[in-house]
Amino acid sequence: MAEITIASSEVGAYEITLPAGQAVSVQVQANGNALLSSVVLTAHAGAAPIYFTVDGTTPAPKAANALMIPVGMYREVPTRVDEKTPLKMVSTSDAVVSIARS
Repeated sequence: MAEITIASSEVGAYEITLPAGQAVSVQVQANGNALLSSVVLTAHAGAAPIYFTVDGTTPAPKAANALMIPVGMYREVPTRVDEKTPLKMVSTSDAVVSIARS
């Protein structure tokens, strides 16, 4: 599983390549004292939706516990900013996504 970290001094990670069928983990580090932060996940390109979780579990395409973003759309979601609870995403096709603090 690929891992990406958005450091406390960074706003986001942009145009990330999400290989088909491979989960990518994104750790958002705290940039203050808050344990929660909102992030915007944007699905730029791909032939299938992006499925993701914010509770540290690894998502599966079309899984009932996963959130979904269609290609060409974005979604703002709350996420924890501790090292035990990364945001994880996967798609059935190669995709390009960005994730940034909101």
